[in-house]
Amino acid sequence: MLFQLEEEKSTNFDCRRTVFVTAGEHLPAVVLISGLGDSYKGWQPVFDQIAAFACVLAYNRPGYGESEFQPAGEQGRTGRQVADHLKKTLVGAGVAPPYVLVGHSLGGLYALNYAKGYLEDVAGLLLLDMRAPTYSEACSQQGDMESDLPESMIAQFPECMQAEIKGAKLAERESQSPEGLGERAVTVITSGKPDPGLTKKFHNLWVGEQEKFASNLINGRLVKAQNSAHYVQFDAPDLVVDELKRLVAQVRQYAGVRK
Repeated sequence: MLFQLEEEKSTNFDCRRTVFVTAGEHLPAVVLISGLGDSYKGWQPVFDQIAAFACVLAYNRPGYGESEFQPAGEQGRTGRQVADHLKKTLVGAGVAPPYVLVGHSLGGLYALNYAKGYLEDVAGLLLLDMRAPTYSEACSQQGDMESDLPESMIAQFPECMQAEIKGAKLAERESQSPEGLGERAVTVITSGKPDPGLTKKFHNLWVGEQEKFASNLINGRLVKAQNSAHYVQFDAPDLVVDELKRLVAQVRQYAGVRK
């Protein structure tokens, strides 16, 4: 089984350790980017299926699992920092571009941050119920909806999560725009229902901003996971894998990528 400790690999840079897992061999390489609070193990429902048709890498950002924490500075963990760390991780792991980036929630925003900094590496993106770059602005315009968690709650989280929450709004501003992705294939999968405890109003805003993002893509596809809440890879793993297969096939056909 993958995702056991003995299957982990690591790469070292800046005197710190980053843990990752890889499998498969066919190009383009699929890079899995987890959401806030999640280690790479959150991809277990789909990892092995992806490895059957593509090289796949999942990793832990600094502070998650056995990846060593890196202080993020006063602004928190910025999108640029995440992108640069991921770039070093991929180089250290020996996984070469082109990449299809798969990002869940905040990881979807980080995928757009990577595309902003290293667009030439990116052949396509699959964004799973992502935090849209316009999310905080939409909450502000709503008036009665706050995008930030209470400070008392944030203080109870691990340092890595606190750093990412603090830097999330800057990561929104640092992300790649739909237009900036050009003709790259992009699929946006949204959740069909809210998680327990979340209001329908919040869910509609969360999904609505993703739909706006998708509508401005040159080569985009919008899919609603009707029976899924936020963790689409858990609630609808077959849908995620099928859409990723479709995206990878599109990249192979139009980008001239050899299997």
